[in-house]
Amino acid sequence: MAAFYPGIIPTPFASKGDKNQISASQRTSGDGSAAWDIGFGTELSGKLPPNGQGKPVNRLDFNGIFYALSSVAYYAQSGGIFQYNKSLNYYANKALIFHKGQLYICVKDVLASATVEPGTDSTRWMPLLTFLQSDSSNVGNVVYRASTSLKNNQLLCNGAAYSRTKYAALFEDIGTTWGEGDGSTTFNVPDLRGVVIRGLDMGRGLDPNRQLGTYQADAVQNATGSIGIFNNYAAMLGKPTGPFYTEAYGPQIGIKSTSSTDSWVEIKYDLSKQSRTAEETRMKNVALVPVIFYK
Repeated sequence: MAAFYPGIIPTPFASKGDKNQISASQRTSGDGSAAWDIGFGTELSGKLPPNGQGKPVNRLDFNGIFYALSSVAYYAQSGGIFQYNKSLNYYANKALIFHKGQLYICVKDVLASATVEPGTDSTRWMPLLTFLQSDSSNVGNVVYRASTSLKNNQLLCNGAAYSRTKYAALFEDIGTTWGEGDGSTTFNVPDLRGVVIRGLDMGRGLDPNRQLGTYQADAVQNATGSIGIFNNYAAMLGKPTGPFYTEAYGPQIGIKSTSSTDSWVEIKYDLSKQSRTAEETRMKNVALVPVIFYK
């Protein structure tokens, strides 16, 4: 079934026509006028004159009613957000309103709203931005930022200690996995500066026996090889390849030989002759800022 999209209201009904402003509850009894609480009166239910005593519906009332209803729809379709109105006695959960220059969201059904003004009770109304940043499902999540500035619900992952009470939600989530702080009132966040993340093995067998939060130093896989020497002479069987190379030659040292022409060769290993090298073993990388959500 195709999706249904209501038509656009080009302008509120009777916006340029004559109309009555419909009263909330007051109306002139018996004259066929309308009010929001009771609608049209019973005097409209009889047969119209000349055969009955019923009264026709007031055209201006009809225009006024449709103007009021279509004005709300027209404002909503234009993306409008309504101002807080203390005369309303109910606001639904997740209702959005505008009040004193700020957007609020209703976080719990509000009854008798005149006594629960936005900005006075955070259990009923919450600034929209605060609400969007307070999703508890993010607490304890680590993300990487392309800026050194932090959002107001993030902490830098630098191993620092924080209060267990002020950051209670984060402490409940990660505990002392990354450090016990002072042992009683604080705890530590991860220190992810200058390192890359490796997924916890959790039984796969690629990195067995690792515990969450443990540090692993850089390392390379072991490489082995051999070099052939001809009898007891310092003569290599074949030219060195890869990272092996020869550097110095000279008279034999500590080698028994019947030949006066025997010499020695110094064999060295230098990986930079084969690969890019540095003071650490690393992958290609980009530097970003690690942060953790605390609320």
